[in-house]
Amino acid sequence: MYNAAFTCFYVELLMFEEAALTCFNKELIDLMAEVMRIEPTEFLTRARTITNRYLNTVDFWNVSVNYPSSQKSLQMIRKSFLIDDLKEKMEYNQKQVGNIFDINREIVDRQEAKEEKERDDQSNTALTILSVLCFFSAMIDGNDYLSTLDWLIPAGVLDIILKGVFPITMIGILLYVLKKLYGRSK
Repeated sequence: MYNAAFTCFYVELLMFEEAALTCFNKELIDLMAEVMRIEPTEFLTRARTITNRYLNTVDFWNVSVNYPSSQKSLQMIRKSFLIDDLKEKMEYNQKQVGNIFDINREIVDRQEAKEEKERDDQSNTALTILSVLCFFSAMIDGNDYLSTLDWLIPAGVLDIILKGVFPITMIGILLYVLKKLYGRSK
């Protein structure tokens, strides 16, 4: 009776382990079958949930035994339940989910990078508009200031400055600002 009780206990442990492995494998396969219909972030969340549910069962069936005869009995029963085959399937499924996980993480990272680039482009556009407005404001102020210096600068030289050198300098400054905003000229 004593031996039968231990055997029943081992069988219960292994049945629980088998059930946990079978459920885990089934849920992973179902998740992989749905990979094209769900969003990458949802896939990642569901994969994490499935793994956590399986890991929560490990403490209940992963028991270490002290006696060699008990270990041998447990190994024999485990072999008859085909636990090792289930673990191999689980490892294979986990690798597949890991590959899909990496691909989906890459997709999510690319989407986030694209959204960040769009936000940066919007910010750069706003800064460009402000720079252009500042450019025209500075040009008007510069023209007004230079025209007040007509008593100091001869009329012909002042016309050259107002119509040639000053606008070209201001355009150069604007191009420099635009190049700094966008990182390179487009």
